[in-house]
Amino acid sequence: RSTPRYTTVPIIFLSADSEEEYKNKQIEADVSAWLTKPFSPIILLEVVSRVSRRIQILAIDDSKLTRSMLNNVLTGAGHMVTLACDGKEGANFAAQTKFDLIISDVSMPEMDGLELARHLRATSEYKSTPIIFLTTDTSEQSMEIGKEAGASAWVTKPFSPICLLEVVNKIVP
Repeated sequence: RSTPRYTTVPIIFLSADSEEEYKNKQIEADVSAWLTKPFSPIILLEVVSRVSRRIQILAIDDSKLTRSMLNNVLTGAGHMVTLACDGKEGANFAAQTKFDLIISDVSMPEMDGLELARHLRATSEYKSTPIIFLTTDTSEQSMEIGKEAGASAWVTKPFSPICLLEVVNKIVP
C-alpha cells in the first residue's frame, strides 16, 4: 500500500484463521476482503468481483427469467445493471448512458442482437465496448456471423453464473 502502484489494488487475504481474530491487522493493512479457508470457488469469484471495479452493464434478453438471472448474477458480483427486453430498448438505453459492457441475447423481437451489435459498433461510443452474446446456437457459422457483427465473446444458454462472471472479468479491461 505504501507504493503508488499498489495503493488502490484490491488485496484479498486467504487464511485458516477467522476474520474476527485479525480484524485490527486487516484494517491496518488496508485489506479489501478476507476469506476463511475452506471456501468455494463461487465465493472466491464473488469476492474478487465485488472488490474489483464495478462496471455498468446493459443486459438485454426477451426472456424475463433470463433477465432476472442476469440481474441476480451481475448485481451479486457488485456490478450496476440496466435491463432491456429487446435490442430496440437496449439501443435506446445505450444512447442515454455509456455502458462498460453489453450482454445481449441474439434472437429477439424488434431488433435482434446482431442488429444491435452492428448499430452499436457504428457509433464512436461503442466501437470498442465489449459485447457478449447469449444464445443457444453454438454453430460455427452463427459464431462467425456474431463475431462479424461485433461480438467479443459468446456464452451458451443456459449459462452458468461462474462461467458468465469469468467471461465478464476476462473481457472487461
